[in-house]
Amino acid sequence: MEFLIWRQASRQPQPSYVHLREGTFISRSYSGDDFRAHIAIGCVDTRAARATIRAAVSNWSTVSYWLDLGNNADSSQFILGEPLNERNRRSRLRLRTAPELFPEIADPNLDNASEPSCSAAAALDRQEPFINSALAQHALALLARLFRYGEINYHGGFINLATGAASVLKIDPQCWKRTRGFGKRSSQIHQN
Repeated sequence: MEFLIWRQASRQPQPSYVHLREGTFISRSYSGDDFRAHIAIGCVDTRAARATIRAAVSNWSTVSYWLDLGNNADSSQFILGEPLNERNRRSRLRLRTAPELFPEIADPNLDNASEPSCSAAAALDRQEPFINSALAQHALALLARLFRYGEINYHGGFINLATGAASVLKIDPQCWKRTRGFGKRSSQIHQN
């Protein structure tokens, strides 16, 4: 199983290639355009970085899944999607990616350059102490279910440490339509 994992290094996403084989773990820096990983994992904190990942896993790519993780001070989301590309064709039940459901999270025009990267020490003062670990645990649990059982009944979720709430993102085309509609209305409100 091959993974491409994007992590934030300053403001530029840096992909690393990880190959897992029975008893073997190989990790190295990655550069190039030929993304042949099975799963791309993005843990980035800018919209521009998400747009870069979206471009890399779309169109002629053969990446099967894209796991997007993101957070703010006390809430987070994780979404496992099947990017529309050479491998994943249009289908009613193709898992929608984070930018398909929430287009504003991959719009570089909405980035705030004055905010520190979540990897910066300044970000530690503005984040709840366990938001990143809570997010990682939920995302890993989703991947574990997919690997262990070969299927999942949800493809993401939302965690809010301020309220203690957690909710799942159902695999449901009607739910996806409502989500996209909410995102469009929300971005229109922010533009006015």
